Amino acid sequence: MRSANVKRDEYWFRMIACFRQRWKTRGSLGLALGAVVLCFGCKAPPKNGGGYEGLTRGDAATASPTELIDASAIPARDDIVAIYQFWPNVPWLLESDRVVGFRVTTYFVSGETELGEFVPGRIFAWVYERVRGPAGKVTRQLAHMWEFDEAAALGYRVRRRAVGGYHYGFALAWPPNVELDGRQIEIEFGYERKDGSVVTGAPRRFRVPVSADYVPATRKEAP
Repeated sequence: MRSANVKRDEYWFRMIACFRQRWKTRGSLGLALGAVVLCFGCKAPPKNGGGYEGLTRGDAATASPTELIDASAIPARDDIVAIYQFWPNVPWLLESDRVVGFRVTTYFVSGETELGEFVPGRIFAWVYERVRGPAGKVTRQLAHMWEFDEAAALGYRVRRRAVGGYHYGFALAWPPNVELDGRQIEIEFGYERKDGSVVTGAPRRFRVPVSADYVPATRKEAP
């Protein structure tokens, strides 16, 4: 039986296929994809946690062998024109009840196939803290950046091909010295093509939850 999150992805991309029949241009397709994400991205995840336990190392525990692919054998494509994320309702990675990172399903969409593909270039993930200045203007300050070449990203390839194509399941933890508890953040993904151009996805804004026993580092260091 296929895991619940695979069925969920297939449902979303069937909806995208309907939009494709109406909007044929690349720009309109991007709007259609965005509309689907907005409409369905807030749905509650499956009770089993969304199936993320198998995203980065395969789903051998929950899937039959015929459903799995050899992700390392799939040719990578560099003609990426868009990046889309499917966020679970609760995206956080926890350690001792404290948020230390996030998880997300990510599609790098080929301009030729209009499907998610594995990529040969560098993948970036940025987490920014939104900070309000003295004049009330909000700016983004980089809190941490991840960078993966093709070899480093190999372990994040999902070992199933969904209706929307091949995709990655990222579970990324920021370093212990990065304190984002209670902060408003934005998470953004990017891909650097071989021609040097960088494709970025739409940033997603969150408020990081705070655990009940959290003590800021500044207070810990106080005498």
